[in-house]
Amino acid sequence: MPVVLRAAYSCVTPLFCGGADPKRSELRLSSFKGVLRYWWRALAWSKFHGDLRRIEKEEANLFGGAGSAGQSKVAMRLVVEEPGRLLRPGDRLAESADTRRDLRGVYYLGYGLVQGYGRNMGCVTRAALVPPIRFVVEMLVSRDKVGASTFQLLIDALKAVGLVGGMGARSRRGFGSLVLTQLTVQDLSGISCEVVWKAPQSVTELREAISGLHTNRASPEMPVYTAFSAGSRAVIVRNDSKNALSLLNHLGEEMMYYRSWGRNGLVLGEPSERRFREDHDLMLLSDRPTTHPRRVAFGLPHNYFFSSSKDSRTRSVRPIGPRGKELDRRASPLFIHIHMCGDDPVAVLTFLPAQFLPPGSAILVNGVSVPIEEDEKRLYEPVEEFLNRLLGRSSWPDNKSKVRWTQTEEVRWAWA
Repeated sequence: MPVVLRAAYSCVTPLFCGGADPKRSELRLSSFKGVLRYWWRALAWSKFHGDLRRIEKEEANLFGGAGSAGQSKVAMRLVVEEPGRLLRPGDRLAESADTRRDLRGVYYLGYGLVQGYGRNMGCVTRAALVPPIRFVVEMLVSRDKVGASTFQLLIDALKAVGLVGGMGARSRRGFGSLVLTQLTVQDLSGISCEVVWKAPQSVTELREAISGLHTNRASPEMPVYTAFSAGSRAVIVRNDSKNALSLLNHLGEEMMYYRSWGRNGLVLGEPSERRFREDHDLMLLSDRPTTHPRRVAFGLPHNYFFSSSKDSRTRSVRPIGPRGKELDRRASPLFIHIHMCGDDPVAVLTFLPAQFLPPGSAILVNGVSVPIEEDEKRLYEPVEEFLNRLLGRSSWPDNKSKVRWTQTEEVRWAWA
């Protein structure tokens, strides 16, 4: 018997989700489908014990694919209930001049989407939608055809989207954060309607909901793609922020203090921690590097600009595949998501370590190919320590948060 899954979402941070018109941003079903399949795969790694052929087959069977997979067994539609306010390129993210100056952490996380300096500070470079944004995704699916286990994995993926995920550009940096407000299962007659999930109303409930995402067991091996595994963890933090954008800004500031070298010895007016001195010296002083910066763990590519050097050069670090094949990027393994527990914003940072680059890949540092750190645990150490910093228990000397967090929680999944 077919049933209708009805997932209600709200988007609580600016959404950069493009359509056919570059001057408009819109809620698109195709974008949501892509996000849903992404988190389905993230959960499928452990469910199917890392069997890539099985994962590919199950995904194609559920969502459709080329060849024998055929049409999707899930029919979807997206119903917009509240579309949000449209910002066109050149519009400001915040109207108040004081607020614009106070959102430097947001501009840092939204690099390329929002101007972070000059008289155009706070202006978006691409069209965006700003909250309030609400929409519903309705899915017609037959439990008998897909099976109970696959049906449950689909529900778990819908939950993951609304607990740790987002949609659109820079969603890993907290933009386009989606909050699942309700999930129901209804028969076609409309007589029977079961509420299978409600939004958490406290940090404790949120932690329990995230913990419940993963009840499967998996080997401790590093996944070959970004997925939940034995090395995954999530950190939940909150402070006295009254809205989602303010909380996102504090996270951006925290990351700036942690990662940035600063200018004239200062980061946001505070003395620079200069935590990654070896990265700075490598990029500035080495014309023939033999290693890569440690901060590659946060994703590639990235650029270094040294205003103090004579030629003011911008130096780059980017991935390169086997036999010199060009790779566009290595996305960050750290996902920032802003959640709403009632009226209170809460941040969820989910760390999903995986194979950093395909075997045989390398990293181009200033045009020179250097090998990747073989010990992936050491490679990802800067990300782990950033999370430990938020929790107040870093093993690095003086790695202490400059933002006052009023509550912190951690989720680590139990694995066989």
